[in-house]
Amino acid sequence: MYWLQKSVAILAGSVLVAVGVNLFLVPHQLMDGGMIGLGLLATYYLHVPPGLVMILVSLPVYALVFAFDRSLFAHSFHGMLISSFSLMSFRRCGPGTSGRRQPRPSGVAR
Repeated sequence: MYWLQKSVAILAGSVLVAVGVNLFLVPHQLMDGGMIGLGLLATYYLHVPPGLVMILVSLPVYALVFAFDRSLFAHSFHGMLISSFSLMSFRRCGPGTSGRRQPRPSGVAR
């Protein structure tokens, strides 16, 4: 039963992170730290999906974790994959994803 609670928590957390990144950070071109931050940099400058960059940057880290602590690898690798794939799948849910750039208001109209 513990694995079910853990799986639901990982899935819910990954979906919430993906929705938050795609609805708030990406449309306003804000940054975050860690692997998601590297994915956002690639999104802003290279137009690469942040989930893909997150997987590619995380692979060397997980190779080291696999070599030194397999239980940590077993408990965290699937979370990274679910987070990355949910980032990629919720990529089109944000504002301004119709292919056109939305104008940014610079002031309040009277």
